[in-house]
Parts: sequence; structure tokens; C-alpha cells
Amino acid sequence: MSNNPGGPLGRSPLGRQDLLSNRPAHGSFVPMIKRSDIVYLGLAAGVIGSLVGGLMLCVGMTLIVSGAPVGWLLLLPAAPAGGVPGWLLAKRLARVLPEKS
Repeated sequence: MSNNPGGPLGRSPLGRQDLLSNRPAHGSFVPMIKRSDIVYLGLAAGVIGSLVGGLMLCVGMTLIVSGAPVGWLLLLPAAPAGGVPGWLLAKRLARVLPEKS
């Protein structure tokens, strides 16, 4: 018989490790935004925003020139709608940052 309270193999009866095991650090991990993340955000927002806004502008102008006034519903919000994908990407990137309390 062993005098070890954790059992003969150094383990406790419940399957937990003994007191001399390595425990995880109690510090906090603050994720950092890398330069590549910011560059990707800028490029992706520019490309996606240009595609969305340009497509709305193109279809809206085509409808207006062909005599359909409904084209104004696409033409007028083209610029703000082009900024929405960039705003969504920035919001997703900001979710990585911890909240300051």
C-alpha cells in the first residue's frame, strides 16, 4: 500500500491530478489587432463598398435614363449603402477588442 492520498499512481480517486500539477495562469489575455487586420479591413471595405455602391449607381442610372423613375430609389442611397459593408467589417473587428470598464 502507498501512503499517497492520491492513490498508488499519483491520481486522486475522482480522476483529478494532485496538488503539484501545473495550473493555468490567472492573467488576462488581451488580443491585439495586427497591422494586417487593419489593412485587410481597409481593402475589403473599399472593394466591397465600391462594388455595392457602383452596382446600385449603375442600375439606378440605367433605369433613370430608360425613363423609369424607380431608378432614383437605387441611385440616391448608393453612396451610403456602399459604406455599410465597411461599417459591418469594422464592427466585426471591434468585437475582438475587450471592453474597457
